Amino acid sequence: MSDSYQYSSLPISSDYTDRPSIRLLQILAPDTPDQDEDPPIRCQLSTHVLPRAIQEAPEYEALSYVWGSPQKNKTILVDSKALGVTENLHSALSRLRAREVGLMWIDAICINQDDLKERGHQVAHMGQIYKTAKQVIVWLGEEDEESKPLFAALYKRARLDAELMGSLLKLFRRPYFRRIWVLQEVFAAREALIMCGEDFIKNWPFYEQIQKSREDMNSDSIHWEKARRVLDLMLFSLPDDPTLGECLDMYHTQEATERSDKIFALVAMRKIVGSPPDVLIDYEVSWENLMQQVVHVILGNEAVAKTGEERDRIFINCRLSIVGRVTLSPRDSFGFAPRPTIEYLPAEGTKPLPHTGFWWHAFAKHIQVGDLLCSIPGAEHPVIIRETDTGSFVILITAPVNEETCRGPIEKLNIWRAIIQNSPRHARNRTLIWDWTAEEDSPPPESTQ
Repeated sequence: MSDSYQYSSLPISSDYTDRPSIRLLQILAPDTPDQDEDPPIRCQLSTHVLPRAIQEAPEYEALSYVWGSPQKNKTILVDSKALGVTENLHSALSRLRAREVGLMWIDAICINQDDLKERGHQVAHMGQIYKTAKQVIVWLGEEDEESKPLFAALYKRARLDAELMGSLLKLFRRPYFRRIWVLQEVFAAREALIMCGEDFIKNWPFYEQIQKSREDMNSDSIHWEKARRVLDLMLFSLPDDPTLGECLDMYHTQEATERSDKIFALVAMRKIVGSPPDVLIDYEVSWENLMQQVVHVILGNEAVAKTGEERDRIFINCRLSIVGRVTLSPRDSFGFAPRPTIEYLPAEGTKPLPHTGFWWHAFAKHIQVGDLLCSIPGAEHPVIIRETDTGSFVILITAPVNEETCRGPIEKLNIWRAIIQNSPRHARNRTLIWDWTAEEDSPPPESTQ
């Protein structure tokens, strides 16, 4: 049996803006052309420096995929040494070898996953790595009896009948569309190729065919909503350079093996559009300390975050004042962002304010009638919470009230701004529950309003 592969150190600068060193992978042709055998995957790693100018970079492709089971029960040979990989990655490598691809960047192989410092440094540059790649290969997993005819129809640009629509929704149930890291990977891609087993299609034809068939799709499907988030990022930009809070509102229910990756993936994605990092990507920081940093960034230094035994719940102690209530929360036919109507809940001695419509980005938790618009001293933007018998749950951690979100005249917006500015005098101590579980896994409690 071959010796285990040992990584040599990558140069890591103290300045995260410097040009990063990365490893690139070359998948070698099999030793034997015998098609009846399954020869071992053989690869070579080489070190390169990513230049600031894309045209000066080495030509390579990057793989976007999910690890699947964390068990590394498959073995490949890297520079003739054994390296364990997951079954899903091994399948992808086999398909890529058959396509005779050139240099590749694949996180599980090109990053020393046991070196936390290197891992954090490489993750901070992943947006640049995917953006510099000539193409991102989206690996959805192996084909099945339903995906084959589906990809054939998509490739021919044929309209999808009811059976194929069912196959498409089944494709959207694959783990790929639920993972947090794929968001920045497809967002950064200049070009993308979607692969399912031996079948493949470019991202634009794939999206166009889905758009043609949307009226026949069950738009209430949570799987469609998650897939739409990925597809929209694959082809379009982030809306209006959202803050970290808005990104978390949109994507915090996406899945990650490590909780900290839900933060780090979005920090890295915002870096692609030039946003400075809100928190440092550091895998040596505890989850509670990381969440305290995040809460300080979004809600100000007065707010205190605590994490308990429950994996995806954060408890936030803060001072809070209620300024409005949701009276109408329609959703469009395809699950895009609702435009809720807010009524002002006047404090003693103030005049009522006519209902006002707002528009916020699409988000993971759906606003309901009775939800409350609240102001927190020190926070740049209000929050929306839901009062229930079991606690006060955060629905939106960031609900901006500005020219982009207010659907009323500027005079009404100015009144809302004054209300929020003066609200700290009415603030009371509260504990909020920020629940990061997906709604299909943990339906939100019924409102008691």
